[in-house]
Amino acid sequence: MLQRTWFPSMLLVIALAACAAPRVELRTRVDADVSRARSVRVLPAEVVPLEEGDGALGSAAREALSGELRRLAEAGLSERGYHVAEDGGSDLQLAVSAKVDRVTRRTWSSDPDASALRDVELEEVVVVLRAFDGASPAEALRVEARRRLPDRALPFAPSLDELYRRTLGDAIDAFPAATGGV
Repeated sequence: MLQRTWFPSMLLVIALAACAAPRVELRTRVDADVSRARSVRVLPAEVVPLEEGDGALGSAAREALSGELRRLAEAGLSERGYHVAEDGGSDLQLAVSAKVDRVTRRTWSSDPDASALRDVELEEVVVVLRAFDGASPAEALRVEARRRLPDRALPFAPSLDELYRRTLGDAIDAFPAATGGV
């Protein structure tokens, strides 16, 4: 008897977890070979404020998140073989920006009478890493990572701060490893 009640509830938990798992999308554009750089300076992270509402962060929370994203970017880049420089004299300068973006996606309608595609407005967490060559102001590398923001009513949905951290980790993983030596 225990198995019969346990199995459906376990399926419900798995289904809810699958709904809460955000989709990850990475876009990378490389204009120069940044892997030859040995040192990088991470600029202060810019967190674009959310509109007022349930998930809006206050200015103090945005500043704390900005500092944490900068520290995570520095740690991730040092793991990828870059020397993180505090001041000038670095080969690259890295700008980190994060925001929540509203996008329109086409999806199948859940209405059984309608079999056509429909447009749905979704929210995604977006983290952009832009690397600038120290010699010129031209953008040498751009990595953009996106994660779909799950419905906030879901019980197992990650927090907005956690999604920013995970998305930054995805962007750092797409950043080329340093080959120029440290």
